[in-house]
Amino acid sequence: MKAKLLFIMLVSLGLSVNTIAQIKNGDMETIGNPTWPWNLSVNNTATTTTPGAATKTYEAYDAPATGHFQQVVVTAANTDEPWNLRLKQNNVAVGASDTKIIFKARGTVGGELLKIRCSIDNTNRSQADFTLTTTWTEYELILDEILKGKANELSFWTQSVGTYQFDDVALSSTPTAISDDVMAGVKVWYIASDNTLNIDGITANMVSVYSLSGAKVAEYSAPGLVLTLGNIPSGLYVVSVATDAGTKVVKIKK
Repeated sequence: MKAKLLFIMLVSLGLSVNTIAQIKNGDMETIGNPTWPWNLSVNNTATTTTPGAATKTYEAYDAPATGHFQQVVVTAANTDEPWNLRLKQNNVAVGASDTKIIFKARGTVGGELLKIRCSIDNTNRSQADFTLTTTWTEYELILDEILKGKANELSFWTQSVGTYQFDDVALSSTPTAISDDVMAGVKVWYIASDNTLNIDGITANMVSVYSLSGAKVAEYSAPGLVLTLGNIPSGLYVVSVATDAGTKVVKIKK
């Protein structure tokens, strides 16, 4: 699957044209690409610059017939060092207007645990955790302002036994108010009278509130089903609700 450069007119928000651009070899196909930028890390010591390596703890390879990357984990990552099984790329240039990283993934077993991280260092980073299903699904990682306009490390941590498949990894400048409605049954709404954000249909791990320019205004960990938004000024905001199943993004008027 090749990720194309897409132009999306955001008529409903009255915003300008935005883009989705694949990162280097984000299509996960090595054919015709002599320089493979993704590194496979095992137990934080062994790496390889080309797919095809296998050890007692994992095997990983490009699947040219289907055009995606696949990693089979037969021994779970060490819980003290969960990064010891990961696919990563250094020097990913995040643009000043980029708002998120999007990618497609699935697990052939279902229930595979995946962490994605974009970071300058261990302090300045954005990360999210997902539980994969057996269906190809588009996921997203919303980028913190500190990462924009800089070269970052992008890594996928495969944290449980199973078979992981990745494809179409891209940077997006599309405002985070656009939702793919992956979790169509999840409802998120704001009640002005009591200044609460309400979540129905799923348990949220994290709620992040952004201005329409992409600046993070507030963040709430383990928010529950009813969340008081505090002293956030009145205005239009983008709310990202991160869950084990994916991320639900809505626009609210406070």
